[in-house]
Amino acid sequence: TKVVAFSLRQKEKTWMKISRSDTEYLKGIAILLMLGHHLFAFPERILSPSFFIPLPGGLNIEGLAGSFGKICVGVFLFLSGYGFAVSGLKGFRYYAEKVWRFLQVYWFYFAIFIPIGLVFFNHVTFFNSTTPRYEADPMLFILNASALTFSYNEEWWFVQPYLLLVLSAPLTLRLAKKPPVLIALSAALYNFAWILEWKGLNTPYISAVWIFRWQLPFVIGVLAAVWSARIEAALERMRRTSPVIIPVAAGTGTAFLWNRLHVTGLLLATPLFLILCLELKRWMRGGWRLFTFTGGYSFPIWLTHSFFCYYYWQKAVYWPKYSPLVFLNLAVMSLAVCMAAEKLRAATFALPGRLRSAWTEYRMKRDGCRPES
Repeated sequence: TKVVAFSLRQKEKTWMKISRSDTEYLKGIAILLMLGHHLFAFPERILSPSFFIPLPGGLNIEGLAGSFGKICVGVFLFLSGYGFAVSGLKGFRYYAEKVWRFLQVYWFYFAIFIPIGLVFFNHVTFFNSTTPRYEADPMLFILNASALTFSYNEEWWFVQPYLLLVLSAPLTLRLAKKPPVLIALSAALYNFAWILEWKGLNTPYISAVWIFRWQLPFVIGVLAAVWSARIEAALERMRRTSPVIIPVAAGTGTAFLWNRLHVTGLLLATPLFLILCLELKRWMRGGWRLFTFTGGYSFPIWLTHSFFCYYYWQKAVYWPKYSPLVFLNLAVMSLAVCMAAEKLRAATFALPGRLRSAWTEYRMKRDGCRPES
């Protein structure tokens, strides 16, 4: 079904033709920004005796970098919206299978890390509270497992809006046929989310505030695919003028929007930031492969890193003291654990098929040994 008003033939000519390698590269940058965001943007979550020594100069570079790291959410949702738009409208089963595969990974890491908290870290409390975070309450366990609440790991809040956006993708792609309508609706929902939050009217369990707020970068990703030819034409004109115009303009625009509009500015600046990253990739030679490798594990790193830096092993994460080493420590720790966990997950999910194959082979051998009647 033709959904968006652009030719798939045009994709091959545009920067918006984001390859799998480009996607992993951008996810790698986004997940590293997330690590910095959670390490340095919330000093109240760093509990004594943990601390970090900032870079000299008194510029609070860690705080600025951590605050900017919030753009990682926009990056992940932009790439999702873009990907669905390029793929075109599918049947509902396609999106349901996407949700199911996502939940399989989510439940795998849930099954590993949450029992650790329930057994060994039941003394851990909520931020700025004396209430235990990991209580052996069956209903609380079910609510967290079903993504209706996130008391076990507050950084898992992203699960719910992401899944709802995937399920609503067919409607979004239909509206993409008329971009002005989609833009007007997206802007209205985004502003309505702030009103709901301001009035304290957020809906329980399934958050209207989250879905209405975070649909914005998802929709921007869809529109970027719709307007990919126009974007490329503008970029080509800039490249012909000077090769540095695009990164300078994209970087300046990102900084301006962030400074003026804060979180809203980061969401609106997401495509500019991605343009900057893709332009820098051209100049990095082979250096970008490190980001690509890390991006391949972005999903499990997101699910696990906060257990290290907040809930379970914060002392070990901040042990190097100096902020660059703290960041590197969390990145290496998270990546190493996720690489091992992904091998375990692959083996676990492959086990039923191997057992079926072994049983079938056994039966064939057994039946083949029977004497003929």
